[in-house]
Amino acid sequence: EFGEHLLPFSPDLPVALVEAEKTAVICSAVFPEFLWLATGGLGQFNDRVKVLLGRQIIAFPDLGACDRWRKKAKDYPLLDITVSDYLVKNGPAAAGDGRRSGGLGGGE
Repeated sequence: EFGEHLLPFSPDLPVALVEAEKTAVICSAVFPEFLWLATGGLGQFNDRVKVLLGRQIIAFPDLGACDRWRKKAKDYPLLDITVSDYLVKNGPAAAGDGRRSGGLGGGE
């Protein structure tokens, strides 16, 4: 995972998982309450996520991939994965003017 090397430095932060590296970099500046990692693509939500065992994980797939990532998350029952459509629903407005209503977490 892109950003995996940061895991030991932020053991208490929940992990936010996105598809694109660019998204992880931008979101890390806007939402520093998460440790942002990227899979590197839609089909890359795979066994590499096992390194996140013991971490709270909120996955933010790209447009049209929520159902696919929800199904993939079920393949890893030992991981605490919630799939959220927050970034899809809010897109650039999520970072917009700095106002965040409702936050990023949860089973949106």
